[in-house]
Amino acid sequence: MSSMQAYIRDLEQQYVAVTDFTGPAPLSRRDVSNSIFTGSGDSLASAMLAEALSDYAARAVDPLELLSNPQIIQDRRLYIISVSGRTITNIRLAKQYAHNPTTAITTNIDSDLASLTDDIIKLEFPSSDMLTAGSISFLNSALVCMSLVRPLALDNMTDIMKQAKRDAGMVQQTGRTFFVGSQYTFPLTMYAAAKSYEILGTYANYSRAEQFAHMELFSIKENDTVILFDEMNLRAHLISESLVAEGVQCIVTDPSLSGNVESILYHIVYAQYLPLNGAEQDEVYFMREHALRGISDAAIY
Repeated sequence: MSSMQAYIRDLEQQYVAVTDFTGPAPLSRRDVSNSIFTGSGDSLASAMLAEALSDYAARAVDPLELLSNPQIIQDRRLYIISVSGRTITNIRLAKQYAHNPTTAITTNIDSDLASLTDDIIKLEFPSSDMLTAGSISFLNSALVCMSLVRPLALDNMTDIMKQAKRDAGMVQQTGRTFFVGSQYTFPLTMYAAAKSYEILGTYANYSRAEQFAHMELFSIKENDTVILFDEMNLRAHLISESLVAEGVQCIVTDPSLSGNVESILYHIVYAQYLPLNGAEQDEVYFMREHALRGISDAAIY
């Protein structure tokens, strides 16, 4: 099985994963306010979703910044998200704050990270067990993190996922891609950009709607693609209409969903399937780029 086949198989298994998902018990409001979520790459996006869904009562902070700024943590519980449990910054973080209450959110309960924390939430999901771009692992860690800050009802989620797959399949990206989001979808613009990097090896940008209008907007060229994960925001529609008038391809996702959790799930799946429209290779990009992967591995493990 190639890494691209493994990625697609993991996507297909997400329907089962969502149906079977049982999250941890939600924290009390006080405990949510005393929580810091951290992780790297996709795991930071999961942390940011917990922060957003808690209406910013919980905090999401980059792990390297936590290492350098112990005053941020104080007496808060630290939730360290790492699928492998092997990333060196997270391990250093757990060692440095061993006196603090810490929880590892990981698949590997025998990892160095898990051994250094006083509590473990095990990520459990079906997968192809091959190294590929993160999909089902991200979905599971995102649902776990969100479950901690708010009770989740996951009824009819498979229909939402199928809709997201269909909608993503209708988009052909041209030029550079700019992903734009808001409170609940901004973390997913970062995740969407990551899939563009990992699967296609192409540049993508992510930003909040307000900041996009102040900054990235001025770099847009006629051949670029702007995708706004912001269907409820009037600003998004105004930006889209104006850019389309200038010849720029703009898509405002419109799943017509009333709940924030439903919208988050939709945009996770949308971001996962979108790069497949431009993928013609058997291997995801980062698996073919041995030199770049070696640099990455040396930095994070």
